[in-house]
Amino acid sequence: MRLGMRSEKFQEAFDRFERVVDVDSFESYRELWYAFRHWASKRWRNTEPQNRALAYEGEQLRLPDVAMPSAFGHTVEELKKIETYRRVKVRREKWVTAYRKKAKGTKKFSRKYSSYNLWLEHETRTTAYQRRIIRYMQKHPNASLREARGHRVKPTKAWKRRVKGKKR
Repeated sequence: MRLGMRSEKFQEAFDRFERVVDVDSFESYRELWYAFRHWASKRWRNTEPQNRALAYEGEQLRLPDVAMPSAFGHTVEELKKIETYRRVKVRREKWVTAYRKKAKGTKKFSRKYSSYNLWLEHETRTTAYQRRIIRYMQKHPNASLREARGHRVKPTKAWKRRVKGKKR
């Protein structure tokens, strides 16, 4: 497979790369591609001419699997967006899985008691505080003890979770 020639600019860059890195030690084109990409750092733009020139060098070194990379055609900024999207997607999937596991269990009434009825049966409830809780629970049977005490429960928003230590 003949992939074409390389430009003079790329030729100079690859010659500098050869002086620094032992290219004969690479066993596959993929290793060469990763090493050159790392060496070129911000100058590697993942364009068609760069990929073709590097493939040409791979052919000259007689490396197996010389081909255009699967990430071909994406600019550096697009690759960063793709990688970020993949990381966010994985993080979101983990969070959703954990949330679903948590949601499967029943809602606890308090730390000691899983339901209001267990709390009610445990001891005789005669104080004003206890009577107030009982009245509230009769109106709102699915509430937790925290809600019955009058504490507001903030709803969790999956899309608006803040990173610890970061201020806006």
